Amino acid sequence: MTDRTWDGLEIADDDPRGTTVVVRRPGGDGFEYLLLHRAERGADYEGDWAWTAPAGCRQPGEAVLPAAERELAEEAGLSGFTLWPVDLSGGWVVFGCDVPADTPIDLVDPEHDRYEWVSFEEAAGRVVPVEISRGNFCAATQAPAAEIAFKPIEYAELPSASTAAEQDFLVTLDGSTPYGLYVVEVDGQAAGYIAHYPDDAETVGLAVALDHEKAVPTTVWTYLRDMVKPAHSDVRRVLAEPTHGLEKAGFTDGTFDVPHLLG
Repeated sequence: MTDRTWDGLEIADDDPRGTTVVVRRPGGDGFEYLLLHRAERGADYEGDWAWTAPAGCRQPGEAVLPAAERELAEEAGLSGFTLWPVDLSGGWVVFGCDVPADTPIDLVDPEHDRYEWVSFEEAAGRVVPVEISRGNFCAATQAPAAEIAFKPIEYAELPSASTAAEQDFLVTLDGSTPYGLYVVEVDGQAAGYIAHYPDDAETVGLAVALDHEKAVPTTVWTYLRDMVKPAHSDVRRVLAEPTHGLEKAGFTDGTFDVPHLLG
C-alpha cells in the first residue's frame, strides 16, 4: 500500500522521500529563521514536531527541486526564490533559501496555524526532537550566504597545478575539449575551477577544483542547474571526477541524475 500524506496525497517510494527548506532573512546580528507551527494538536502545543521549517513529502515521479519549491509555496506562500543545497544525500534532503527582510509569509494550507521569525538559538530550542534540530535544521544555518559566479577561461590559460585538487582537475581534462571551462568566483573572489566535457549523448563529465570547501555543494548545484542543463537539454547524467565531497550536491556514486534532481 502506498504511503500518503496527512491530506491524502501519495508519497514517493524512492529516495529522497521528502524535503526541508530552511528559510532565513537578515535580522539582528545575522539571520532570523522561519518556523511554522503545526495546527494538528492546537495552537498551544509545543512538543515534538510543533515547530518546523517548511517541509514535506515528495510525490511519485516528482523531481527533488520542484518538490522543494512546491512545498515552500504551499506552506509559506514563497515562490520565485533560489534554493541552494545543504545536504541532498539520504532519504530526506535539505535546501536553504535566503529572502529579503520584508518578505511576507502566507500560510496557504491549513496544516499550520501560525509562524514566527526567530534567532538561531531560539529556533534550535523549538525544533524538536533534537535529532531534527541538529540534522535538518542546524546544518542549513551554517551554510555560507555566498554569491557564486562563473567566468569563462580558455584551456591554454589554466595555470599549472599547485594543489592536489588542481592536479586531479587537469588530469581529468587532459586530452578533452571541454564544453565549458570556468573560473569559479565566490563572493567576487577566485575560488578554483569547474568544467564539463562530452561523454555520450545523454551524459557529460564534470571536473571540479575548489578551494572554498563549504561552497562546494552550492557551486556544483548552481553550475549544473544554470550552466549545464540549459546548454544540454538532453543530458540525463553528470559523472563527476573526482567524486569526493559531492554527495551533498546530489551525487550518488559519482553520478548526478538530472531528471530526478532538477526535473
